[in-house]
Amino acid sequence: MNDHINLILAVSVILLGLAQGETWVVSQNESIQEKIDMASPGDTILVEDGRDPYRENVDVNKPLTLRGVGLPVVDGGRNGSSITLSADGIVVEGFVSTNYSRGRSPEEAAGVKIYSNNNKIRNITIYNDGAGTGIVLNGSMNNSVEANNVSHNRFGILILRGQGNYIQGNNATNNGLGIKLQDSGNNTIEGNNASFNADYGISLERSQYNTLRKNVMNENGRSFEAAGLNYIDTSNRIDGGAIYYLVLAANMTIDSTSEDAAVVYCLSCSNITIKEQVFDETGYGIRLYNTANSMIADNVLNNKNSIELHESEKNTVGGNHIIGHSDADGIHLNRSRNNSIEGNNISDGSGGISLVRSEGNTIEDNIIVKNEKGGVILQESSYNTIKRNVVSLDNGEGGVYLEGSHNNTVTENNASYNDIGIHLSSSLENNISENDGSYNHVSGIFIEESNKNIIKDNNASHNDWCGIKIEGSGENRIEANNASYNGNGLLFESSNGNTISRNIASHNVEYGIRLYASYGNNIAGNDASYNNLAGIKLVDSQENGIADNFLHGNGVNGLALMNCVRSSVAGNVANNNPACGITLINSMNNNLTDNGASNNSDGIALCDSSSNLIKNNTASYNRIGVYLYQSNLNELKDNYINKNEVGVSFNSSENNTVDDNFTGDNKYDVLIDNDTYFGHCIREESGYTKGETSVEIPITHTAPVDTTVYTGGVPGDGRTKIGKGVPYQPPSERTTEATSPAQPSSEDYQKMAEKALGMVGWDPPREMIVRHKYKINVTLGEDRERLAGYLEEEYAIYQKVNLSPKCVYEVNLTGDNFDISLKEGLAQQMYIPDEEELPKWVWEVTPTKGGNQTLKLVVNYQEKSNIGEPAWATKKRLDEWPVTVTVEEKTASDYLNDGKNFIKKYWQWLATVLIIPIVKWWMGKRRSLKKEKPGPTQDMAGTSKGPSTERPPGPGGGET
Repeated sequence: MNDHINLILAVSVILLGLAQGETWVVSQNESIQEKIDMASPGDTILVEDGRDPYRENVDVNKPLTLRGVGLPVVDGGRNGSSITLSADGIVVEGFVSTNYSRGRSPEEAAGVKIYSNNNKIRNITIYNDGAGTGIVLNGSMNNSVEANNVSHNRFGILILRGQGNYIQGNNATNNGLGIKLQDSGNNTIEGNNASFNADYGISLERSQYNTLRKNVMNENGRSFEAAGLNYIDTSNRIDGGAIYYLVLAANMTIDSTSEDAAVVYCLSCSNITIKEQVFDETGYGIRLYNTANSMIADNVLNNKNSIELHESEKNTVGGNHIIGHSDADGIHLNRSRNNSIEGNNISDGSGGISLVRSEGNTIEDNIIVKNEKGGVILQESSYNTIKRNVVSLDNGEGGVYLEGSHNNTVTENNASYNDIGIHLSSSLENNISENDGSYNHVSGIFIEESNKNIIKDNNASHNDWCGIKIEGSGENRIEANNASYNGNGLLFESSNGNTISRNIASHNVEYGIRLYASYGNNIAGNDASYNNLAGIKLVDSQENGIADNFLHGNGVNGLALMNCVRSSVAGNVANNNPACGITLINSMNNNLTDNGASNNSDGIALCDSSSNLIKNNTASYNRIGVYLYQSNLNELKDNYINKNEVGVSFNSSENNTVDDNFTGDNKYDVLIDNDTYFGHCIREESGYTKGETSVEIPITHTAPVDTTVYTGGVPGDGRTKIGKGVPYQPPSERTTEATSPAQPSSEDYQKMAEKALGMVGWDPPREMIVRHKYKINVTLGEDRERLAGYLEEEYAIYQKVNLSPKCVYEVNLTGDNFDISLKEGLAQQMYIPDEEELPKWVWEVTPTKGGNQTLKLVVNYQEKSNIGEPAWATKKRLDEWPVTVTVEEKTASDYLNDGKNFIKKYWQWLATVLIIPIVKWWMGKRRSLKKEKPGPTQDMAGTSKGPSTERPPGPGGGET
């Protein structure tokens, strides 16, 4: 072996000597650097291979040729670069370079580090232990890097701020990144193998005017990325597929007839179609930069591929299947406008569809499941429409997630089975409507630090924590949502000035609606019934309005205010709650007016609450109508308190004003400081159990009373009028109310309340024809099977609602392009549980215009104002349900074609059932007529003349 090396050295010395400069030989145990320092520019240094590496950091600082014979090893000792080129015009070839610095900066050290220009680096094997850089060109120009093997580095070959370099025939494999250009231009990357790298095979970052030809990239983490005006042709391959890098292209199609694509880049292009391609390779699938009016359709993108649009507009991305995009969003838009993203299927990736600083885009009819970051994600993006998408099943931050995004419309999406269905953060003036945010692990809809949004007509039910959560947010409209069967219905925390109206918040594990540390909110017209604790509860809140809510059958209280001040509670109906209809705890300066509280344990109860006004309320059929415990300076005025066990009870309460209240048929009108009532439960936190009966009223007990003279009322009017200091009257001494209408008992109302949960059923057809008449049925009831008997089964729609036997229901059918008339049923009808016939409405509907039209069913209800009064309350909206109908507009030729198609399709049936029987009948009739007709040889008298011997005339009258 040594003889062989000596022969090579001898020949090399002779040849080099014949060329130019002096030749130096470095043997084992000698220093390469010492010979470089001794040599002159233009000299050649030959380095022998030996048993041991050359353990030094070699700096070639003059134009020399440094050639290894037999691949000698240069070991940098983890201290800087193994070989450094710091002068121009150097040739280095035939070495192994290893064990250089592990510094994190790619500029610190390398196997071969080049600071200079016009150098050649050939046939060098460079490897490390996964750190450092193999070959780095830092600010260098016109270098040739050829036929090197670079592996197990953080970067294989790295060009920083380099120009005019030629990188050819290298193997850059098993690195973190194979070949990277950064801030570099006019370089040629040709015929290299950049495979098996953890990240990109080849990456061009902020680099333009480079040429890439015939490079191979196989089984890399992401294989390839580039941007800018580079010259990259389809001879570059990724796992066998071609790289399409289109610059300033127009009117071009890449489809199933084209060469298989690995990636497609479009830069400043227009009218490009990319369809029916399969992207199985690792890396970016399709990327558009500054591209317009193009289509990406019906492609399959597996593994880490995705679709990106940067600063692009008016493109369509539709019908693509994107699976397993673990390092990127399935479809990503950055600063892009007016694009349509529709009908894509995106799953098992990082994010589904994301928009960053993008406006005016439509995200519609996509199926997006199991994406770690979220389904549809908007960041600082406005005026976009997100519609009819399925963003379901474990999409991280939310099915739809808006951050810092304004004026977007999010409608008709299915956002279920995620952590959060729809999530808004720091986002303003968005419209969130008609979405299904159900069965999520946390919340159906979560609004945080977001103002002036509309949250309307959404289904936020069956969520583990809450249906709708509003935190640190103000001036939002939360309207007509279904927030039922959740942990909590609607939760508000530190949120002010919101409108919460016409929501259904029922059957929740804790509360229907709960506000904490919130002020200036308007809570009106909601149904917060059948919740396990309270229907509505406010804690540490002030100046809120709670009006016209229905609070029925909750586990403890209908409405509870705790530590609340200056709130208005008006027009609410709180019935059948086993503790209190309405209760105030440690609350001051609140107004309770025009409320109804019936069939509760306590109708209205105050605990540790002072300076409140209780006026014009009705408290009937309760154990106690109005109950005050340790509550002072309150005013009770003009309340209607009748048919309770006890009308008004005061315990440890002083200086309250009681004026012009009406009582009737209470067992006890007033009890004061009756020990039986001390500690009566009005807080759900105190361990109240539904159905508990902790109050018993002794018949013989009379409480001490103030005997101040009675100051109002008309004697003999049939009612006891409680003024300040009215003496107690036992029932035997009171006049009963003869003129009051008969009322159901508490047990009757309880039985009817158990039937209150029901449904609306209707059967609008989904397809209609202009000017054809159709019948649409509507009915109410508690049982779906019963409703089905009134409806067309094919089209039936069922909506769960709360039905009350105290209400009349008005059902209206509307539509802009329909003639609609009620043919059967009264305008207003009552729902009565267990009635033999259900209320029914039948409309005749005739569409007047073709296209997609909307029919809307609107159900209003009107409730009896208060028990014992004949008047009805103001009509209210129960709910409304729109349905889209496809209306076909047919011409005469359409009907003719329909007839032809019918005959063509059913000719056998027509022949068997119609034509053949008609023909048979006609033939039989003809035979019958023939028998009855006189024969040709009979005269008028019926005698036969025999056969005729005359011949008929020939043509033209002549003889034949």
